[in-house]
Amino acid sequence: SWFIPVFPFDLDKDGKEEIWFVYNPDEDHPLDEGKYTLARLDPMTGDMTGTFPWHGLSGDDLTMSHRYRHFIFGGYHHGEPVLVTAQGTYGRMQLQGWNTDMSQRWDIKIGKDEKGSISSHATVVVDIDMDGSDEFFYGERCINIGTGEYKFIADENVWNGHSDLVLP
Repeated sequence: SWFIPVFPFDLDKDGKEEIWFVYNPDEDHPLDEGKYTLARLDPMTGDMTGTFPWHGLSGDDLTMSHRYRHFIFGGYHHGEPVLVTAQGTYGRMQLQGWNTDMSQRWDIKIGKDEKGSISSHATVVVDIDMDGSDEFFYGERCINIGTGEYKFIADENVWNGHSDLVLP
C-alpha cells in the first residue's frame, strides 16, 4: 500500500525481520502527515521498538494522491542491510537510505520536472552489475542502494512520465 506501507526487514542483523511501517499516533487525524513517523515493531512480540522521523513531502502544489505516496524497501550493500524510505510519485519524489543504527546514509530529491521517469508501481531490488551492492529501480532510475548514486536513468532524454512496471 502506498498510504501505509509495511515492510519486514532485518535491519539490525539479529536474524529476525523487524516490521517497518509508516505510523501516525493520532487516530483522530490519520491524514495529518506532520505526525507521521517510521515505526519498527518486534516481530516476536508486536511491541513498538522505535520510531524515527518520516520525511514527508510538503507544499501547496501536492494533490491528495501525491501527498500520501509512501514506500519502504531494503537491500544490501556488500552484505550490510540498507533500509530505504521513499515519498512521492507522479511528481516530486524523495528517497532516504538508512544504516543499521538508523543514521541517514544518503538522501535523494527528484524534482517534478527532472529528466527521466516519475516512479512506478514496482521497485525492483537486484545487484544488476554483480558488484556486491544492490541497485534498485525507482521508475527507470537505477540507483545504488549503498551510495544513493545513479547507475543510469533509462530513456532519460525521451521520457519523463509515469511508468507502471519496471523490471531489469
